[in-house]
Amino acid sequence: MECNCGNCDTKKMKRVGLNKFCSEFELKSIIMISNKINCTAQATDPRNMPEDVAEKQQILFLEVAFNQKAEAMYLRDLWWRDMRIDYDLPENPTLGIDFSSREFYILEEE
Repeated sequence: MECNCGNCDTKKMKRVGLNKFCSEFELKSIIMISNKINCTAQATDPRNMPEDVAEKQQILFLEVAFNQKAEAMYLRDLWWRDMRIDYDLPENPTLGIDFSSREFYILEEE
């Protein structure tokens, strides 16, 4: 598997399961948080703003969207902090979770 995260210098990476699994509730929480981050990223993209919206309304909309994005990113960071504590996970920048199996993993060079 090749990682496209932008931090791996296009090295060949493989996913290594940690044999630790989050609960269904924890998985649903991070999915909701991730969805909120993705939606707010779209909302804050100026290309998605209709041209006929007044500048003052655009500014208000963007302020709310950026605040929501910041809040969601903060919740994501808290979620990962809690998972590292609860499941004794490594402080690894490639740490991730498989949404299908709920298993935590890290990426390592092949």
